[in-house]
Amino acid sequence: MKSFVLKTIAISLACIMLTSCGSKKTLESVMTTESAVKEVADVRDKLLSEQGDVYSDYEVVVSGNDIIYKYYYISDYSDEMLESVKEALETDSTWSDTVKGIKDEIEQTSLIRPDTVTFAYYSFDGREIFKVTE
Repeated sequence: MKSFVLKTIAISLACIMLTSCGSKKTLESVMTTESAVKEVADVRDKLLSEQGDVYSDYEVVVSGNDIIYKYYYISDYSDEMLESVKEALETDSTWSDTVKGIKDEIEQTSLIRPDTVTFAYYSFDGREIFKVTE
């Protein structure tokens, strides 16, 4: 599931960067263009239609050259299930490779390398379950 979501993000961001970057200086300036906002909304809709049994919401926050991908689990997830998810996310040894891949993809398409990429996971009511930043 993680790889599907991340591939969707990377491909969509690559499309955004190729169509929006021009002479922009930061990822934030790229991601706040009308076409990029629409593309992110389309990615959100696609993710929720395909993964709606897991995620209730998805958001991309860009500040300067820092990107945060926020995932919100559905309300059906009990505290026990969320604890299990947290443990799985914490023990996943591929975060560094995933973040490096995202940074490489964005840099290749936009010529701007993100300073940081964060993946943050939340319960339905906004309690942070897990976050990784590199």
